[in-house]
Amino acid sequence: RENSSELASAVFLEGAVARPGHYGWTEGLRVSDVLGDETRDYLQVADLNYAMVVRTVNRLRDIGVVPFKPIEATLNPNTEADPILMPQDRILIFRIPTLELEDTSVYETNVADEQSLRDLGVAQLKTPEEQRREEELEVGDRAKLLEPVIAKLRAQASPESPAAVVSVSGAVRLAGEYPLVRGSSIDDLIAAAGGLRDEAFLDSAELRRLRVAADGTMAFAYESINLRAADALSSRKLSSRDHLTVRAIPDWNPSAIVTVSGEVRFPGQYRLERGERLADVVRRAGGFSANAFPEGAVLTRRSVAENERKRAQDLASTIRQSVAASLLTEEVQSISLAEISELTKELATFEGQGRLLIDVPAAMGGNDLANIRLLDGDKLEIPQNLSNVTVVGEVKRQGTHSFQAGYDIQDYLGLSAGLTARADAAGLYVVRANGSVEIVEQSLLRFTKRNIDLRPGDTIVVPVNSRYKESLVAWREITQIIYQGAVSIAAVVAL
Repeated sequence: RENSSELASAVFLEGAVARPGHYGWTEGLRVSDVLGDETRDYLQVADLNYAMVVRTVNRLRDIGVVPFKPIEATLNPNTEADPILMPQDRILIFRIPTLELEDTSVYETNVADEQSLRDLGVAQLKTPEEQRREEELEVGDRAKLLEPVIAKLRAQASPESPAAVVSVSGAVRLAGEYPLVRGSSIDDLIAAAGGLRDEAFLDSAELRRLRVAADGTMAFAYESINLRAADALSSRKLSSRDHLTVRAIPDWNPSAIVTVSGEVRFPGQYRLERGERLADVVRRAGGFSANAFPEGAVLTRRSVAENERKRAQDLASTIRQSVAASLLTEEVQSISLAEISELTKELATFEGQGRLLIDVPAAMGGNDLANIRLLDGDKLEIPQNLSNVTVVGEVKRQGTHSFQAGYDIQDYLGLSAGLTARADAAGLYVVRANGSVEIVEQSLLRFTKRNIDLRPGDTIVVPVNSRYKESLVAWREITQIIYQGAVSIAAVVAL
């Protein structure tokens, strides 16, 4: 065991260093005597631009903080950049904030795979490099190392000596609270937070100052700070409880990509500029080819697919609850539990197509409403000229038929061998090539053609008659979700 007197006259090294622990103290010991080589004594993830010494300053064990830059202490030993150490000092070396935010999923084990390995009696192995990297990602966590420091600074505060803590939020690498040192500037606070992120709006940050008025009330003062003015940043000194907000450039996403495929002159991936719209990207892709069918353009978006997926899952949950309630009340089921289970499973695993209705010809013609803004991950498909009509749903033979001028809905239903017994003839609708839907009306003898002049690329959808399955009130909604997915697929496949 370590001798307590030895520890009492030691300094302690913590964080992203090669050899953490305690070191013997001698008169005149400096940081560079403990950490003298940036390549040997620090981990690769160490932040060499911000570190601190935490020191006990009195017999009440109050603390003070001495910030320093490790790289300057190493390169300029025995100078003001290289702090002199005292017994019981703690040297905290943090890791680079960008690495604190790094995705560590590469080191996470799939639970199912891990269980399979355990079942086989096989331990999961990691390469030495993976093990070392994983360990490095755990050490030097800035928030964890600072947490007890901030707590102590707050605990030792008093009305005469307010908490020596300042904070920063917004477009910095690591927002949070940081110790305040006499003479600290805005520049120092930004350095403590790991610096600014790419999206930081340099022209106007906000500094909030908190003061207690003579009558005991709290007063706030706000000041606009230009982060481009280096002299102003270094000369602007901070006070207890100051808070800096670094604004971000609106809609910042320099890596946003939209994919354009199909009948354009230059298909491929395009980096999106802020506020860029549908027509802009089509023009950047060289416009349409001679065989393009812009009326049938398909735009898919991740957020739309996610909403469709959640809707299907919510519906599956509603069906399960409805069936469970009907079993408790001994209602007669006209659909088996096996069928219900299969249906809810299909809904629960439905991923969504993510198709967003667009009108490309209108957008290219200058219609602002049709000329929507594109988002990161959007995919635009411009099909070839279509010459077919698709029939899906409750018909005896689903399929795609050649477009025939003058044919109406009844003609195409005839080509599909007519309706099944489950068909809801009154609920027929047509999905246009651009994804829009038109409801079909009927007369006593035939389907009417009110606004339903069929065009190339149309899809006729015949839903299930909801009364055919009386026990499931949501059956119509179920078939709508399933057929909408089928229509989106058909619209792409038929290109």
